[in-house]
Amino acid sequence: MTEKKTVSSRVHVIVMMGIVLLGVIAVTVIDLFIQPPYAVKSALKVLLFSAMPVAYSLFDKQLELKSLFRLGGGKKGIIEAVLWGSGVFAFIILAYILIGRFFDFTQITGNLEQSMGIDRDNFVLVALYISFCNSLLEEFFFRGFACLKLQQYVSRRTAYMFSSLSFAAYHVAMMWVAFEPPLV
Repeated sequence: MTEKKTVSSRVHVIVMMGIVLLGVIAVTVIDLFIQPPYAVKSALKVLLFSAMPVAYSLFDKQLELKSLFRLGGGKKGIIEAVLWGSGVFAFIILAYILIGRFFDFTQITGNLEQSMGIDRDNFVLVALYISFCNSLLEEFFFRGFACLKLQQYVSRRTAYMFSSLSFAAYHVAMMWVAFEPPLV
């Protein structure tokens, strides 16, 4: 690899990681300090997590944003994803069965209503948004941009570690507002 290519790669890595960390920090500040209603917070997150990769694509002309939406592995990849998703779902249910009795989940509904404005009137809409829009947005930002694109400049392991730690940090900050510290 030439010296110019190495410097260029380092710049891409620094800019990409900086964008991801800036996005995580911005959403954390919004969650912990600004605490807007859920709809406003969601709109800001959509704006941040979609605009930041678009802004990066202006810097890196080789980034095709639609490439971040491609499913790899064809039919086998989809089956594998469904199996992994089912396994994770089963793990969550099992964890709830095993440790659920140690937490007072009745506080969750109060916390969701108080901290985010989620109540019985908008719960279904919020659940649909989280299931379809928010999850797609997170996949685009953390897996597509922060992992797949970063893999072009660093090792697969580094890209996986960075994107998964960023994803976890983003969720810990978000959960900190909604739940008691032991549950977080």
